[in-house]
Amino acid sequence: MLPLRGRPYIEGEVEGMRHVSWFLSRHDKEAFQRGDCDLVPNTFSEVPILLRQTVRDPIALAAVSPPDEHGYFSLGCHAGYVAPMVGEIPFFVEVNAGAGAAGRAPRHRRPHRAALRGASSTWSRRG
Repeated sequence: MLPLRGRPYIEGEVEGMRHVSWFLSRHDKEAFQRGDCDLVPNTFSEVPILLRQTVRDPIALAAVSPPDEHGYFSLGCHAGYVAPMVGEIPFFVEVNAGAGAAGRAPRHRRPHRAALRGASSTWSRRG
């Protein structure tokens, strides 16, 4: 949706995979200008509705803060468009210390079926 770093698929280097951006960043702007990725025109408040209406077999991937002592984590700046889909679609989170502390943003309890995936620091849950 909003890449925070460059990826080979954004540059069109992965056959059969095309990046679709909802908000251009410095990591996909040039690819968009070259025609190597697509942009979904939108306003921020429309994102949850557009995702439900236009994406076939949607999944969510979001960076979250490390969990606090009670198991809560923050979706940080992603909360506005990701939180409405928690529990509705397959959901994957990447733990990122830079995503904000659980006490400063909307918090979500890690689902009981979620599993911390070893060194990758990724939780996953099928919604």
